[in-house]
Amino acid sequence: MRLKKEKSLKWLNEAIDRGYTEYKEMSVYPYLENINVTVEFKRIVEKMKIKIDSMKTAAMKLNSNFKICEE
Repeated sequence: MRLKKEKSLKWLNEAIDRGYTEYKEMSVYPYLENINVTVEFKRIVEKMKIKIDSMKTAAMKLNSNFKICEE
C-alpha cells in the first residue's frame, strides 16, 4: 500500500464500507504514512467519525444506560 496512493485510498474506502472503524489507529499505521497527510485521507477519517457518532447516538436511543467509552 505504500507506493500506490489511489489504490490505498480505494481499499481504505472499501474497508470502511465493510465496517472498519479504527480511525485512530489508521493515523499512526506505518503502511498508510504515504496517504495520511492527503485531503482524501482526512475526508475518509471524517467519514468514519460521523459513522461512529451515529452508531453511538443509535445505541443511546436504544438503551438509556449506554455509556460512551472514551480513550
